[in-house]
Amino acid sequence: MSEQRTLFDRVGRDTRKIRTTSRRRSTDSEKYRPRGSEAYARKLAANRRWRASQGEEFAERRRRIERNRHKKRQRNPEQRAAHAQRMHELKEYRRSHNLCTYCGKPATEGRRLCQECRDRINANNAKIREAGGERHAKRVAYGRKKSKERKYKRFGMTRESYKAMLAVQGGGCAICGRVHSGHKGHKRLHIDHDHKVQETYGILVVRGILCSRCNTTLGLLQDDPATLRKAAEYLEAAQRRFEELLCHYPV
Repeated sequence: MSEQRTLFDRVGRDTRKIRTTSRRRSTDSEKYRPRGSEAYARKLAANRRWRASQGEEFAERRRRIERNRHKKRQRNPEQRAAHAQRMHELKEYRRSHNLCTYCGKPATEGRRLCQECRDRINANNAKIREAGGERHAKRVAYGRKKSKERKYKRFGMTRESYKAMLAVQGGGCAICGRVHSGHKGHKRLHIDHDHKVQETYGILVVRGILCSRCNTTLGLLQDDPATLRKAAEYLEAAQRRFEELLCHYPV
């Protein structure tokens, strides 16, 4: 009786822990699908359809994985270590003799796998990508959305305040007016803030929205107005000298 009570208490504690953890999670998240929900049922149905589409080869692969797991559970730590050592030696032997690390057949020159294993792995990866393409696209879109929100939150802004500041600047960079970043592969503009004020007072002050080139230029010149004026004077003097040369020696 005491053993049953102890077992019941342990199961009850575990159940309460699971329920408490479930309440903490947000049901709005795409990743969390509680059992019994419609999203969880759709996920199970999609998994069943995918397994059915794979045929007997997939079922045999699952049975082989379960057999290997059962064998691993039956081994003691010494047997596991010895098996891992044998697998490592086998892999090193195949690599040194230019054999496929999966099946042991002669590998393709300059590679660790034979052509047959490479084709089989590529075909399997293509099936996985095709089955999970829609889910992957949703995850990527969700990640990009959260990344933008984190960027605004870091500077104490929202998407609306960012758009309002950008509209005040004329829809582009506050210095050059460029409407995109100007850097290959990066189209978004950057939020510029005062580093010296942040280091001195611990306050994050947003100065404006800049393109990648202007933002990098300010950082390289250490946000020093005097240095920027000298740079502007230097460029203007060089331009004047060039115009004087053109007057004396017309092209």
